[in-house]
Amino acid sequence: MVTAKVAEHTVRNSDDLLTGTVSLGNTEALTVPSPDGVAVVTKINVGRGDVLRPGQVVGEVSGTSVVALALPFPLYRDLAPGDTGSDVKAVQDELVTLGLMSSAAADGTYGGGTAVAVAKLFSSGGGAPPPASGDARAALATARQALADAKDDEGETASAVASASKAVATAEAAAGTPLPRSAVVLVPAHGAEVVAVAKVGDSLAGGDDLLSVRSGSATVTVRAAVDQVPKVGAAVRVASVVDTSVSVDGVVSHVGQFTAGKDAQGPGNDVVVKLSSVHGLADGDSVTVTPRSGAPTSKGLAVPLTSLRDAADGSSYVLRVTNPPTGGKGHPTTERVTVELGASGNGYALVDGGSLRSGDVVVVSEP
Repeated sequence: MVTAKVAEHTVRNSDDLLTGTVSLGNTEALTVPSPDGVAVVTKINVGRGDVLRPGQVVGEVSGTSVVALALPFPLYRDLAPGDTGSDVKAVQDELVTLGLMSSAAADGTYGGGTAVAVAKLFSSGGGAPPPASGDARAALATARQALADAKDDEGETASAVASASKAVATAEAAAGTPLPRSAVVLVPAHGAEVVAVAKVGDSLAGGDDLLSVRSGSATVTVRAAVDQVPKVGAAVRVASVVDTSVSVDGVVSHVGQFTAGKDAQGPGNDVVVKLSSVHGLADGDSVTVTPRSGAPTSKGLAVPLTSLRDAADGSSYVLRVTNPPTGGKGHPTTERVTVELGASGNGYALVDGGSLRSGDVVVVSEP
């Protein structure tokens, strides 16, 4: 038989101890639409833990440089000189933000200024600008040859040379740097942490990820009962359930509306805590959240939680030893003492047991 003495204890109330799960941010897989042929990673410029920002060249897929941009939506087509539309305007706005073109030129038409800015986008990040299509390059070569022939032909008029020159200018504009949708991945405007990245030589066939990034603040969300919400306070302490030596500070950033209980989660308000650090914590870790000043405490007569028993009528009681054995021999006698439970925590419960007194011995477990 295992016993324990009834004694005065200061109990840190576990009713005010909230539990939740760590989220280190929103994780998103970044893929590139497969270009014609096989999509193979041929170069990688980022690694795990790096912060990927708009305008940064991520690497190369099948020899084509891939750049990160903060666009409001994914590109749904390849863009080239002469194109117009909201997608062109979105790209131009991003180029303006990156300081590569003037806002006055962001008119929704992919012209020569946009082509030059796109070329700068890639080259400034250490990548090679995407080449114009084969048809555009062939048309430019033909126009240039026609101009050379017109200049060499003494019989050609000045207007013919001027017309050939104009054709070259048109062909040069059409052969400006394009922006294939397979050369772009989307990132938040403030950047994102790289958490996984493909290796050189990996095939991206079937929509495999080029890399995964995580953005947003590290947070913990807990469900607090209505009476617990005021006790949380603005500043809290977040501690790992698995490794109690790991704890960080946090601040309450949002208290949601009351939500009815569902499944194993009771009713209450979802409280979001923004973490000041993630040292020692991993995504998905279970943690406890308490006020930074410490959970409220209560003092009084206490018994181990393991000594409490449930009666058929729903009340609680303990077994008090009335005749302990002498010299380890004999069998002790016990009596049932009904108790009213108070705060609990740290393995103890405060009790009001009527005749129960400090120093009494209660049964914790029996053989």
